[in-house]
Amino acid sequence: MDHSQELNDQVTRVERTRKTYVRYERSQSNQAGSRTKLARRTRLLIATSMLIVIAIVIAVVVFGSSQYAKMTGTPAQIRATKRVFLAANILVENLGAPTPSSESTSTWLLTSHLISKDRSGVVGAQYSWIDRSGRINVVSQRRAERERFDQGRVISSIFGDGAKNDTVAEMNQIIDGEVGAQPRVSAPGGAEIVKWLKVHVDGTSAQLEADVNVWEAVLELNNQRGKYWLTRSLNLNQVDAFATLKFSVGRWSVVSFNQAPWQQAT
Repeated sequence: MDHSQELNDQVTRVERTRKTYVRYERSQSNQAGSRTKLARRTRLLIATSMLIVIAIVIAVVVFGSSQYAKMTGTPAQIRATKRVFLAANILVENLGAPTPSSESTSTWLLTSHLISKDRSGVVGAQYSWIDRSGRINVVSQRRAERERFDQGRVISSIFGDGAKNDTVAEMNQIIDGEVGAQPRVSAPGGAEIVKWLKVHVDGTSAQLEADVNVWEAVLELNNQRGKYWLTRSLNLNQVDAFATLKFSVGRWSVVSFNQAPWQQAT
């Protein structure tokens, strides 16, 4: 009986030990599972937080950009100031180029001459620098003075105040270089708006800024033994153009104008 009782006691202790071990394993398993679930929730929280931060950054950037590019003013004011702004950019690319006999000076200076298909210049009539015998057609003083007067009138129709004076001075410098036996040849060009950055009209004042493609035909005069020929190429760039406009006597005029080399926004 004692031996049998002792055996039963051993069996009971083993069974209790096994149950305790099983409970321990389940406890450890539950704890491990809790840690896994907590880690997943943490990762989800971090991911969600990152998405929220990214969304906020994008919203701020887009809002800031839209505010900068926002156009203020009446539709008529916006159209008028845009038209004058583009005309100013076109005019400075045509400045000083002698007007062909088939064109009026106003049309010549305010036309954005298209780039030729071979990209060697622009489309349209130009001053005939070389005659049929291969000699240079010198720009006479009389022709130069007429260009100064006619181009000056067109400049005054677009520019005012200091911007007008600066543009006239540049025009005179170009025309001065065209006169004489060894002229610096001037050729026309053009401009087109790539992207508007600012159109702010406030009463009789406006500020406009845009990325603008500008181009100009380049003619190089070559001479060998009294025979001349032209080498043609094209100068094409993108600029950040900025202008201040004033409204007076029924029209908008550019009173401040600047073209800076275009740079990628950072």
